[in-house]
This record gives sequence, structure tokens and C-alpha cells, in this order.
Amino acid sequence: MQNPVTDKLRFSIGTQAMKEVIYNVYNSNGTLLYSAKTNSGYNEFETGQLAAGTYILEVNADGFLYREKFIH
Repeated sequence: MQNPVTDKLRFSIGTQAMKEVIYNVYNSNGTLLYSAKTNSGYNEFETGQLAAGTYILEVNADGFLYREKFIH
């Protein structure tokens, strides 16, 4: 994942298709701003609607939970 993020947040989880990937974006207060479900190991999220600040990307891929902060 690139950091800081400008227009799109791009992230990859392995190279294989997953059964289920759920990703959430939270603001620094912990408020859920966006949630999506896919089965792709490569994903993009448009960040143009986000104000400048710090956010948290949370990814749950086939039971594996990953969190990382990013700056927009």
C-alpha cells in the first residue's frame, strides 16, 4: 500500500482469488466510512471523497485480519 494516498488506495493480498475479502475504511475516530466485499486479491478504493487526514484500512481475507493506517 502506498502512503500517503492521493486518489486511489491500492492494496494486494496474495496472488490467488480469495473466498471472501471484506475491507473497511475508518476515520481516526473509529467511524466506519466505507465497507466492501469482494473475492479479489487486488483491490482499489477511490479516496477522492475523503478529507485530508489519517484513516485506517482494515482487511479481513479468509479469516486473516490486517489493519494499517494511511494518510490522505
